[in-house]
Amino acid sequence: MCAENNNPIAMFHLGFAGFQSGGWGFGPVKQEKLDEWFKKSAELGSFHAIAFHSLCLRNGFGIKKDIALSN
Repeated sequence: MCAENNNPIAMFHLGFAGFQSGGWGFGPVKQEKLDEWFKKSAELGSFHAIAFHSLCLRNGFGIKKDIALSN
């Protein structure tokens, strides 16, 4: 799988797939796992993942709410 090979775009899309209506056929996905993909992708420089990881931090979606870190 591309995401497991440190592809930031694939990581972002896995997180986003779960974020949208149940995971695009992946079935139910735990919120914690979605933010893990966003965070990993963000650490590799994906601007989209940075935005979604920030959204997760701000709203406590799959991760402890932390508004200070989300800015």
